[in-house]
Amino acid sequence: MKRLGLIGLGIVGSRVAANLLKAGYPLTVFDIREEALEGACGRGAARASSPKAVGERSDAILLSLPSPKEVKEALFGEEGAAHGLGRGRMVINLSTIGPKAAIEIGEGLRAMGIEFIDAPITAPYMGYLAAERGELTILVGCEEGAFEEAERILSKIGKVVVRVGPVGSGQAVKLANNLMAAINTLGLFEAALWASKYGIDPKTLEVLRFGTGDSWALRNRLPKLLARDFSPGFKTGLMHKDIGLFLEEARELNLFTPLAGLVYQLLQAAKAFGLGEEDWGSIIKVYEAINGVKVGSPGRPPGSSSSRS
Repeated sequence: MKRLGLIGLGIVGSRVAANLLKAGYPLTVFDIREEALEGACGRGAARASSPKAVGERSDAILLSLPSPKEVKEALFGEEGAAHGLGRGRMVINLSTIGPKAAIEIGEGLRAMGIEFIDAPITAPYMGYLAAERGELTILVGCEEGAFEEAERILSKIGKVVVRVGPVGSGQAVKLANNLMAAINTLGLFEAALWASKYGIDPKTLEVLRFGTGDSWALRNRLPKLLARDFSPGFKTGLMHKDIGLFLEEARELNLFTPLAGLVYQLLQAAKAFGLGEEDWGSIIKVYEAINGVKVGSPGRPPGSSSSRS
């Protein structure tokens, strides 16, 4: 069985590590946080002192990191994994870094004789739970000949593993996914505020699962909103980064994408409110502060006798 390496043991990466170990892979890990390393090593992973050391001990490595900067440093920095990997080895990137960075990284690794698999993740429900259950959806961009080998590994952490095109394509589809999820979620939040202002229990919106307003956001975000659960699942700062990547590429493609621009500004406002490290659903707090309405609090419909007094 191939020796695997994993760099990045955050909310998703730690769960990916657990599933790879469960599948029986020898796994070497690296993270800059000691507590993250202790968790993975306590489940049977071997500790590495640097990304380069991970590469030296692995036939294929996976990366689960926040942004293009961290991915490039982990691969090509002074102690980068690419310097430890031999020719014919493989790098699988689960991180969302945008098509441009994926193509650039792929070209750099190819010049070193290393295969690059562009494999960002999403899920049909909360990502950290899907990662824990091995039910991620993995959007793969790679050469056709490399997909079969990558799929053998990725099938141990994902339920749906689909090749969507060459390197960069996985990132393009992932950014499209995140924009769609963001727009749907913000639509839900505005509708929930609307309901609250009218004195309607926002939980009533659940009936719209059977209407044209149905969406992933309605089925997954509304329960967390009503529970005021803003524990990190996907942080505001990460969604802000992803929509920023979308806009950067859209400008180069000369595309008119006004909704993406508005989503980005709302996420910027959430960061300014100090919500960058909370789950990005906490953006509702910005809406509530501006409107003076809290979702689920008693409201009075405009035009009611009490609002005219």
